Amino acid sequence: MREVKRVLILPQFNESRTVLEVLSGAAPEVDHIVVVNDGSTDTSALLVTAWMLRSRDGAKATLINLGRNHGMSGALLTGLCYIWRLMEAGMLSESDIVLTMDADGQHDPGDIPGLCTQLEQSDAALVLGRRDMGSYPAFKRFGNTILSAWATCLSGSRYIDVESGFRAMRAWVVADLLRFFTGWKYTCAQEIGIIASRAGHRVDNSHPVKVRYYRDGARVRDGLANMLMGAWAFVRVELGLASTPGARADRVLKRASVVSAADLERRVEAR
Repeated sequence: MREVKRVLILPQFNESRTVLEVLSGAAPEVDHIVVVNDGSTDTSALLVTAWMLRSRDGAKATLINLGRNHGMSGALLTGLCYIWRLMEAGMLSESDIVLTMDADGQHDPGDIPGLCTQLEQSDAALVLGRRDMGSYPAFKRFGNTILSAWATCLSGSRYIDVESGFRAMRAWVVADLLRFFTGWKYTCAQEIGIIASRAGHRVDNSHPVKVRYYRDGARVRDGLANMLMGAWAFVRVELGLASTPGARADRVLKRASVVSAADLERRVEAR
């Protein structure tokens, strides 16, 4: 029988301090990594390029460069569009596993096998890692509880930690995400959680994952934006306000530059 492939989408924006460690840790656990460089202004894109050329696992990676910063949601949308292209080309099947994680080092790549095992042994189509938030301040834990309760009400699935960016999903979920996901700024967690469930995919948010450190950044207004976009995701799915995945991929990938390890090697040889 054909083995299930694992493909990781890794959005990154100015993560020069951590991206190589994340790549090196994740590469042995997956078959391919789609790095979406979200308009970085530091050296992180150059570091990824060098890693693709020099690392023994570099051939596993594809680098997608966005000309300007689109936010986590826009970067994830770009990665999902690339996954759709791989599926159209027959390079991925619907039963393969698509993972997402952050490039800032908060997520432990060592948790990838556990997430995938949870997905394979359950009847869920999406497993969302439940973070150990013991190192988070009380206000952050409270906000996460409110956002998770909001997503639970709108989605019909029970969420404990809807804001986690560490996910494993069957590739067949990508089609529905491309139909309804806006890719707006930083509201991806609420949108993905609600869209996946309302579109009929079973979601599991019980599997624990580690958090290496707490990183501040989100504000009250970000939480309110997440709740608003979560409600809009609910409305879009219920009313069938959908895009066509193929056309969506065409539009999104037009703004991107896609470079494989083989492309980089040919450029080096041509010099």
